[in-house]
Amino acid sequence: MASTNNYWMDMACMVPYSQKLLSLAIYDESKQRAMEFRKQYNQEQQEQSKDRSKAAASIASSFSSSSSQKAAIMAMTMMTDPNAIRRLSDVRIQVLDDYLRPSLIPNQLWSDIEQSWRYNLRIVAWARKEFLIGKYGPYIQEALVAYPQLRNSPQLSLTSSGGGNRRQLLLDLVHRGEINTDNIGVDASKNMASPFLQLPPSDIIMNAFRMQQWSKNKNTERISNSLVPIAKNIGGAILQQRSSSEEGSCEITKHIDVPLEADVSSSSLEDILEVVTKGYLKNCGPLNALCQEANFYQLYSREYVQNLGDYLLKRTAARCLADDTRQRKRQSQNSNDINYDFLEERPFMSPETVVLDIGAGDGVLMHCLRDYMERKVMGLSLSDNKRGNQRKNNRSNNVYSRRHQPMAIPTMVATDDMSWRIFAKADVEKLSVEQALEKYTTNLTTENNSDDDSSSSDYQKDQDQLRPQVIVICSWMPMGEDWTALLRKAEVDEYILIGEADDGSCGDNWLTWGNPNFYDFVAIENNSEVDKGRTDNDTSSPTPPYVAEGYQRLDMDSITKYQFSSFDLATSKSSKTVSFRRRKRRIA
Repeated sequence: MASTNNYWMDMACMVPYSQKLLSLAIYDESKQRAMEFRKQYNQEQQEQSKDRSKAAASIASSFSSSSSQKAAIMAMTMMTDPNAIRRLSDVRIQVLDDYLRPSLIPNQLWSDIEQSWRYNLRIVAWARKEFLIGKYGPYIQEALVAYPQLRNSPQLSLTSSGGGNRRQLLLDLVHRGEINTDNIGVDASKNMASPFLQLPPSDIIMNAFRMQQWSKNKNTERISNSLVPIAKNIGGAILQQRSSSEEGSCEITKHIDVPLEADVSSSSLEDILEVVTKGYLKNCGPLNALCQEANFYQLYSREYVQNLGDYLLKRTAARCLADDTRQRKRQSQNSNDINYDFLEERPFMSPETVVLDIGAGDGVLMHCLRDYMERKVMGLSLSDNKRGNQRKNNRSNNVYSRRHQPMAIPTMVATDDMSWRIFAKADVEKLSVEQALEKYTTNLTTENNSDDDSSSSDYQKDQDQLRPQVIVICSWMPMGEDWTALLRKAEVDEYILIGEADDGSCGDNWLTWGNPNFYDFVAIENNSEVDKGRTDNDTSSPTPPYVAEGYQRLDMDSITKYQFSSFDLATSKSSKTVSFRRRKRRIA
């Protein structure tokens, strides 16, 4: 099998340049055909307008006779007509077939695919993106028109770094000829001041992108089964394949083997890409296309941020309570008069817990989490509906921990090395993973050691009591890389991984997730301390690296159900939120 995943080889062969030219050609042709379709649609509407466009005509009559306003009304009517949306999608798919097929399958044989680009991840990802945007672009535009909450999402908007006026970004796809952003009203509600309240609720996301019947659980078997009829039509068969990655992990997957001489001229481009992407195309929808076009892996819902924020607040309160208990114990040992004033003087932001977002990208997740926690702790409204929701802006009325001290939010920091050149939409500190851990774990521990009273012998017993509780969040770790070894080496108290788990495209399936199906003995050479002493004849399940290093896993299913990602399918939900928490040490 030919594998050409060498970035520099692709650059030398001008692959990115060729992709850009093809994308521009598809863009221009789609725009031209969309304009032609719009003219045809308007003519059909005029011929049959007595019944079907009666409502649109009455609305248009309420405006002035401006041609631009009438054009806007007709465009909006087309974007909300299901039949027009479906026909426009077919037009765009035909454009993709006209341009991609001659470029990717010039001889209409499977050998064009197998020997040239099937195993080039960058080409496959690009082809998948172009197809998803082409097929589902009109459906996304329909959703953006119908649901203003989507347009107001912080992930779909840009704010200048200097704090200038907020401008709406309805993505490059709306400039492909179907719609003028000037004709779409912006919901200038008071929620604009709150990033959390700008997030779309999960029911809006499911309704807008037609996901009500999508699977709520992961089911890789359904993905494989959906490939069986396609493989049969092409003339191939599904085989089990075992391969080792450069990182040392072993992957066992189902592989579609197709004869090189197989004629694919009668196979649709969608079926071919379904085989190449291993089942991650035909069961996609408008949400997948939106994530691809907007260049993010996950569309954050309001409930997702709320539940994750509540979890972090509980973890912060638990640490505060533990520290308060130790402080009361120290006071009782040193004096008969116990002073409880420190409970009322707790700062709004707790220095005892640090939430560190590594690889934060645009910083939107941490920005929304911080806003939610501040609103909850300060007693502000957490809903669009003001009735019964507005609480006094007074910490004495906010959320309390079990010992009735006012809850504080953790210290929150978003970091990224900026190597992916993602536009930051919130505060993001330019630090690599190693630099972030050095600054917010090692250095803070040293500072606490130097500032602590030398007479406090209890604090010297355990290193964990001398430093802040550090919780690391990592969203969609790059495929094939493992940052969790660095997190465990730094002895962070907990790390939360967001993305595809166990057998997906986030991190390493063995080193990060500990999936035994991806374990290989080559991993012993790379991590000699993990499963040291195992032999080739040992059939017992290998110990995951996180277990060997003293961490335990918790699948956060109550949060995952509000998660919507680029790789979720109608037949299987692939994204998850998983916590790995360090076990407490026993003090001798």
